[in-house]
Amino acid sequence: MKKQKITIGLTIITLLATVLFTAPAAFAQSGAKTSHSNFFDGLIAFISQKFGLDKTQVQTAVNDYKTQNKLTPRPTLTPDQIQAKEKERLDKLVSAGKITSDQENLILTENSLLRTKYDPANLKSLTADQRKQKFQDEQAEIKTWAGANNIDPKYLMPRLGFGRMGEMHERFGEWNKPTPTPSP
Repeated sequence: MKKQKITIGLTIITLLATVLFTAPAAFAQSGAKTSHSNFFDGLIAFISQKFGLDKTQVQTAVNDYKTQNKLTPRPTLTPDQIQAKEKERLDKLVSAGKITSDQENLILTENSLLRTKYDPANLKSLTADQRKQKFQDEQAEIKTWAGANNIDPKYLMPRLGFGRMGEMHERFGEWNKPTPTPSP
């Protein structure tokens, strides 16, 4: 009984290793562009043929695996939830003394205006160059507004992704700067 369990375990490990290393290579070499379900159909056929297993048993095993390991989609936040998270973030900055409560209110108001003015739904119909220009316009507007209100622009987060990219580009530039080395 113990020997049989070990044999089954080794067979499964061998099967998985073979699938992980040879099946993707076989699909890549064929150059076939397959959908997700077609991939599993081909994988099932490959496994059943390679190991002489019944195709329906392999199909059942794959279906069981899919059911047990179903991925949960990322939750999407509503505008109210986004605003609540932003308020929470700004409250922490106020508590830390980085901004005042008046500045917090100004930032919340400006975020709301920017979200309306630079709505992602309106950007879908633009070309890449037009979107880039909108991004640059928004960044310039943020810097001007922040300077006029004596607020560091990094505390203003207009919406998910669009305004934060400027920070990422700025930080990336900092990462690439040579670090000074101490002299002996």
